[in-house]
Amino acid sequence: MPEKDVLYHELLEALQAEGCAICRLARKASDSYVRALIYEGVTDVKLRETLRNARGLCHQHGWRTAGRRGSVLGAAIIYRDVINTLVKTLEGRSGGGPRLFGRGQPELSRALGGSEDCPACALERDAEGRAAKILLNHLGDAEIGATYRASGGLCLPHFQLVLGQGSQSAGNTLAEWQAEGWSRLRDQLDELIRKHDYRFRSEIVTDEEAEAWQRAIAAVTGEAEPAPET
Repeated sequence: MPEKDVLYHELLEALQAEGCAICRLARKASDSYVRALIYEGVTDVKLRETLRNARGLCHQHGWRTAGRRGSVLGAAIIYRDVINTLVKTLEGRSGGGPRLFGRGQPELSRALGGSEDCPACALERDAEGRAAKILLNHLGDAEIGATYRASGGLCLPHFQLVLGQGSQSAGNTLAEWQAEGWSRLRDQLDELIRKHDYRFRSEIVTDEEAEAWQRAIAAVTGEAEPAPET
C-alpha cells in the first residue's frame, strides 16, 4: 500500500464533502495562486512577465480575482501592465519592430493574443493530475473508498481524467463507485420531478431532492464557482 502522505490526506479531506473532490483541490490550488498574486506577486518581475505574456488571467480566474476582498490595487497594477502591452502592440512599437498594421489583420490578431497559458489554469491542471494519481494509488484504501462513495463521486470531466490514467481494474472499481453515486442522484431527480406533478404536490420535497438539479449540473459540468467575497 502506498504511503499516506500529505497529498493523500488532502484528497481524503476533499472527498469528505459532497461533490467532486478534484474540482475542490484544483480550485484550492488556483485560489492560493490568486491570493498570493494580489497581496505579494504584483512586485515580482518574473511573475509580471508571465502575466503579460498570458495577457493576464483567463476569464474565470480574472473574475475570481476581482471577487476577492482587497483585490483592487493588485488587479489594477497587473492589468495596467497588460493593457499597456496591448496598446504598444496596436501602435506597432512592441519590441521595436515594424508597424503591425502593415502585416495584415491576422498577424495583428495573433500578436494581441497571449504566448503563455493562464498561470492559474496551469496550476489547476497540475493539481488535477496529482489528485488523480493519488486516488488511483489508493483505490484499495477502505477510507478512500468509503468517502468516495459517500460524496457521490467525481464530476464527469474529472472522472474521465482519472479513467484515462488508470488500469482496467482501477476503472472497473471506479465505475462501480461512480454508478452508485449517479444512480442515487438520478433517483433524487426522479422524486423531484414526480413531486412537481400536481397530483403529488402535497408530498414534501426533501432538501436532497430540492438541491438535486444543481448537483446534477455539477456532476456533468464540474462544481460551480463560489460566490464572490463580500
